Amino acid sequence: MANVLVCRGAGIAARDASHLYDVLGKIGREAWDVQYVDEATLASAPWIASTRLLVVPAVDSEVWASAWRTPSPQGSSPLARIQHYVQEGGILWICGADTALREEVCAGSSSSRRTLGQTADGVDILAWQVKNGHVMVAPSAIEVQRVRTWLAALPMQLPSMPEGVPTVTPMLVASTSAPLLEAWRTSLQASAHPSTTDTPLVVHDTKYTLAVYTPSSLDHVQTWLSSLPPKDNHTDFLVVPVRLLEDASQYAPAFVFPTYYDALQRARGLSSALPWPSPRSFTTRIGDVVAYGRVVDSTQTLLESNHALLQACREGTTFIATQQVQGRGRGGNVWISPQGCLQFSTVVRLPMHIGSKAVFLQYLAALAIVYGLSEAYPAVRGRVRIKWPNDVYAQVDTPQRGSMDVQEDGQVKHFVKMGGILVTAVCLGDTFHAIVGCGVNCLNDQPTTSVHALAGTDTVTQEACAGAIVGALESALRTFIDASYSFAPFADAYRAAWLHSDQVIRLASHGTEPMRIVGITSHTGLLRTVPTSSWIRSRDEAAWHGAHVAGAVDVQPDGNSFDMLAGLVQPKSHP
Repeated sequence: MANVLVCRGAGIAARDASHLYDVLGKIGREAWDVQYVDEATLASAPWIASTRLLVVPAVDSEVWASAWRTPSPQGSSPLARIQHYVQEGGILWICGADTALREEVCAGSSSSRRTLGQTADGVDILAWQVKNGHVMVAPSAIEVQRVRTWLAALPMQLPSMPEGVPTVTPMLVASTSAPLLEAWRTSLQASAHPSTTDTPLVVHDTKYTLAVYTPSSLDHVQTWLSSLPPKDNHTDFLVVPVRLLEDASQYAPAFVFPTYYDALQRARGLSSALPWPSPRSFTTRIGDVVAYGRVVDSTQTLLESNHALLQACREGTTFIATQQVQGRGRGGNVWISPQGCLQFSTVVRLPMHIGSKAVFLQYLAALAIVYGLSEAYPAVRGRVRIKWPNDVYAQVDTPQRGSMDVQEDGQVKHFVKMGGILVTAVCLGDTFHAIVGCGVNCLNDQPTTSVHALAGTDTVTQEACAGAIVGALESALRTFIDASYSFAPFADAYRAAWLHSDQVIRLASHGTEPMRIVGITSHTGLLRTVPTSSWIRSRDEAAWHGAHVAGAVDVQPDGNSFDMLAGLVQPKSHP
């Protein structure tokens, strides 16, 4: 997902930045990650490659002339990096009538001017092509449709205009096991409002009010799905009896339950082909109970923020949505998810004593996506990969803005983001509840690519993708538990799937000294780097085991939202 950046900070009115943030969110919330940036970020963060549009609200000329020309400790000024961004193909939108910033950006490059349109007051909207990029000058106090028109006139791919925020729908709770459904409802009943006697079962949970209906016929399913009104901080659940499961799917055509359960069973049957040791224990089961909603606020938030619901869900209960209106990602980013993206959150329970080893859950989820899809759709093998720590990338034929170029097998391969993982945790009593959230673009080729685009002639469905991934995650979790929560059994599979073997980077703590990425420590999940002069390579066992290696620097992300590999730091407890 490309970034759209809105500047705020010195010399910029907060209301102008907020207005532009809202306008751009309305235009591209399904395809863009709209973020605020300040001059310090522009000067030092690795934002250029992943940014599709940079917006500068009206800014006090004296302030920017001083602050934006001042070099950062890394040596570049915000203005210099904006110039580089535009020349390399970026799009800059300058708001207000001050021409000084535009003249600075265009300085030293031949540029051609054209008119994109006019405001309602008849003011011309002008654009300049500067080498490979574009600069547009337009006021900020304008409506969404005009901005769309002007941006579309530049080489900027726009998503289709969403028709408002979709309305949240009830969730269907299903399983092929009647006892599992009854156990879920019975557990919730312990937290129900005292006045609840039958249907609906009402639970005033930590954040939401939950209403649980138990339809006895298909007519009840149809009636409640179509008539229950949406309410803020409220979720309706319809527990579908096993005998009605196949027929009830006609009322949830975007997610057919029998197709999902068939795919899950197939994935379990193929689990011995997965590239990690077959599990010895089979207690952990993932995906037997599914709650599906066509439109949900956020599957992650629903589980994380409602403790009675979370405790009622047996391990492996999976919440799936066709569309989320408050989808969550790394760094607290929230968006309305595009159609065609599979989104689900799975409950995993771990003992409290494993502590920091819970970090491995995001790595296991990434492996489940890569290898689960590879088993389901052989044409994607080798083309779906892992960008550490929690993104899934797919190989495309030509480079895109924000793509990652990797030298492999004597050629340059281009990879773009196709999915992501978010793991959050809730500790209740002596139980560590982890919620493993995954989003994978299955059917929509925009804004990057999809499983459908990679799978050739194979028919891709969200149900089949879900079953394949969940089945692989179940196998990985079983092996993880067998190995006493060590990542060692997965080192070979992860090395084959990730995009970073022997990649050279620089660590902030080591000045200009280049370091080489070689692996992940099997006991803490940190990224292992070594000096480029070291004998250790990613293929070596020492790159992945838990023992400390002389000269190695084991690091973790610092939360940088542009490029996780550009913001690596040693944990404070690291020797």
